[in-house]
Amino acid sequence: MNWSDVGRLIVPLAPTIGRIMGGLIPFPGGSLIGEGIGGVIARQFGVPATPEAVAQAVKSNPNEVVLAKLAAATEEAKAQWPAIAAIEAAQSLERSTIVSAVNETMRQELGSDSLFKSGWRPMIGWLLCYLLFINGSVMVGALVFLMVTGNSDAWDKFAIALPVVTLFLSLPAAVCGVTSFGRSWEKSAAFKAGAGSEVLTIAPGK
Repeated sequence: MNWSDVGRLIVPLAPTIGRIMGGLIPFPGGSLIGEGIGGVIARQFGVPATPEAVAQAVKSNPNEVVLAKLAAATEEAKAQWPAIAAIEAAQSLERSTIVSAVNETMRQELGSDSLFKSGWRPMIGWLLCYLLFINGSVMVGALVFLMVTGNSDAWDKFAIALPVVTLFLSLPAAVCGVTSFGRSWEKSAAFKAGAGSEVLTIAPGK
């Protein structure tokens, strides 16, 4: 085991120092900096400054203890190597920019009335109606055939096929129900946004 292995181990818990130690972020003198950060982490845990000892400390301690120790090690490393603080600030800005871009994309999609966006829900509903019609027709035909012929083997096969067909139809039915609810929610949100504080009233008999 080496310090890069420890870095990849702690990436989910301490992304900045973990990526630097693991070689996932280019850094001048990366191996020496990784060893230095490893020593900082080792001091926080009170273990020898070896990859094996630090890895064992990370794995054996409770999660909240590990998070606290790694957070303290990150702050100490940032104070000792200012470039680490700059990298963390750049990563935070990048994440914020990505989130803002995603939110803007979602707002643009919600404001679009294109058929490509709004038409897929009706398509699922019509597809479900088609499947119900086809399967219902086949089932009725099969029942009529069985009643006329009285074939007991066919009755057994029909009994086996029925739950399979039901499961097959339940999947698009579930999707249709969820998408219908979602579309209703979007229409309600759009109405509220357009109407502001106005209340829609309908006269009796209308």
